[in-house]
Amino acid sequence: MKTKSPTAPKLCLKRQELLKELREAIRIYRYKDTAQLLEFCNIPEATIEADCAWEGIPWTATCLHYYVLGIRAIKARSAGRFPDGSQVGTDNPDAFTRTYREIITSKLPVDTIGGL
Repeated sequence: MKTKSPTAPKLCLKRQELLKELREAIRIYRYKDTAQLLEFCNIPEATIEADCAWEGIPWTATCLHYYVLGIRAIKARSAGRFPDGSQVGTDNPDAFTRTYREIITSKLPVDTIGGL
């Protein structure tokens, strides 16, 4: 079975939608430059691209995830931390925010029955 990959215009619209969610969560960045917003949230462009291309879950869940990332970025920065997609952020400025797919996959239960 062949899966259909999203087209460039569709990816661009999805990217804009995710940025809108971040701006909604972080009101002080509502009208600021996108690069500043992404730097504040510690979200690399590659992460956004991967999240826009992944169609493994409903799109509304990804949008909600980005809204939460924005809130977590505010909490991490106010605590003197660097946001990395985790609940409290990290003290490591080189930490990066993983894709939503990686976060979901890491939370899947590991099947240990029968040595699998």
